[in-house]
Amino acid sequence: MAAAETVRAYLACWFQLNKAVVHHPSGQRWCPQPVLAGEAYSPAFEATWETMTAAGREACYLEGTPQTLADLLSPAWEVTACGRCQMPVPMPIGRSAGVACPCADLPLWPQFDLPAPHAPVQSDLHLARIQQKLASG
Repeated sequence: MAAAETVRAYLACWFQLNKAVVHHPSGQRWCPQPVLAGEAYSPAFEATWETMTAAGREACYLEGTPQTLADLLSPAWEVTACGRCQMPVPMPIGRSAGVACPCADLPLWPQFDLPAPHAPVQSDLHLARIQQKLASG
């Protein structure tokens, strides 16, 4: 099962490439901008997450994928890196690859010369880990 924080990071990365989450019954689309605010998710992202939760995770899916947010939060799925672009992609647990990456319909992706979309990074923690590695190495 992908943890809620993992699913949030998955969505944040794809929102940065302008992929939207679609609510199936209503056709409503959400793609908050900006996604990040410093070391955290932006208020727009947080509001969108709450709206999707209220609308029903079983009816919301990322454009270009058949998996709903409820599927991703179930024990049958995990989020891993795409072999083509290294972006997060849902994968059924215990089955071989065969799930298309949402990057499949982005004609100019991947672009390795640009910074990759990412989840928020807490700089203090990140720098502390680097410092520990340097001190122990």
